[in-house]
Amino acid sequence: MTPRVAVDLSRDALLRAHVTGVLAADLTLAEGGRWTLATRAEDLSPDTNTTPPDSKGAVQVVTVRGPIDQRATAQLCGGFTDGYDAIEARFGAAVQKASEHKGGRVVLAIDSPGGMVAGMLPAVRRMRRVAESAGVRVIAVADEQATSAAYALALVGDEVHVPPHGRTASVGSVIVRHQATDAAGAEVFRSGDRKARPNAVEALDAKDRAELQALVDTAAADFAAWVAERRGMAAEDVLALEGAAISGADAARRGLTDGTFTAPEVIQMAQEQAALDAVREALALPATATAEMMVTKAREGREALSALSEAKAAQANAEAARIALEEQTARGRAAPEATQKRAAFAAEVKAACDAATITPPTEAKLLAHYDAHGEASARATFDVVRSAGPIVRTSQPGGKDVPSDVAVAVTPSIAARAKQLGVDPQEYAAALVAEVK
Repeated sequence: MTPRVAVDLSRDALLRAHVTGVLAADLTLAEGGRWTLATRAEDLSPDTNTTPPDSKGAVQVVTVRGPIDQRATAQLCGGFTDGYDAIEARFGAAVQKASEHKGGRVVLAIDSPGGMVAGMLPAVRRMRRVAESAGVRVIAVADEQATSAAYALALVGDEVHVPPHGRTASVGSVIVRHQATDAAGAEVFRSGDRKARPNAVEALDAKDRAELQALVDTAAADFAAWVAERRGMAAEDVLALEGAAISGADAARRGLTDGTFTAPEVIQMAQEQAALDAVREALALPATATAEMMVTKAREGREALSALSEAKAAQANAEAARIALEEQTARGRAAPEATQKRAAFAAEVKAACDAATITPPTEAKLLAHYDAHGEASARATFDVVRSAGPIVRTSQPGGKDVPSDVAVAVTPSIAARAKQLGVDPQEYAAALVAEVK
């Protein structure tokens, strides 16, 4: 979609734009109406096609081109005029993006002869506060001119660079007054003596001259105070330059700038510094740490990491040895205990066998069960097979041992049969009961 911009086609606007011919003549068509003209995007923003491709990640580049007004405007037949409002907005967005990265920086690339006094100092002071609040370092560079208000803008930077043959400074203020060519025929009616003075149709009087001079002197003093604040200089030394524009080399010698790098060099430097800052932060070093200090800290870090790995491995080995020793000790303690427990169980089983509450085969089976299934299972089985009283053994073929507490009646026939068999009657009677069961 083609961008469109609102324009003023009034007589004054056309004259300011130096429009002549039919369009200017047919003022009845233009005046009083609201018109829009199709325009290119690059005419609406100086950053569209002039921002270096390096403006990404930790390093954001904000460009300023041409004269600067208080407010950015799109001029009829004149393209885009930058303004402090637009510059401040672009700068704030760049600071925000840079702050999202370790070692983030903003490069303020300026090529401008200056601009209006109105809005200048409030804008640059706000920009400086934004950068300080975000903790983002700003590097300003003239590409290749930053004079007057553009120099004031450059002082937002923590560093300022102007190429050796570039132009900068021109600290001061100026008012240029043009006398109207038809002033001789003008009549002025005013409500007070100083209303609308000075103006373009009346000659300047002493008060007019004093007022205009006071304006430029005050503006120059405020400008010099800003320079003194940012460069650590005396305002008187700044004013002693008498508003002269000087070379980048001369500005560096006078302390008005920090160096003479070009814009591409500054951008590359900012990228390198951002990378180093990220390394410093990772190594927990201060911002002032040198490359040698970073190398040393990195080496120490690697050695410490290696030592830590070795220590962890030794700790793991020691822990494994401790656990193995504990297990061995536990097994050493458990072996006698297990032997003692089996011996105790065997003694109980033997005692039961001696008391005739279990038979010798049962005794052997109980001990085998203990060895195969453990003490708990063996004791449960022992409780099941053990009788309350002694077992009566029989030698009768096919007979079974029965507990002595089983009631056995020895009848005459049983006694006679036992006598024939040559066995004890009571045992024979018990055997018969067992067979019945």
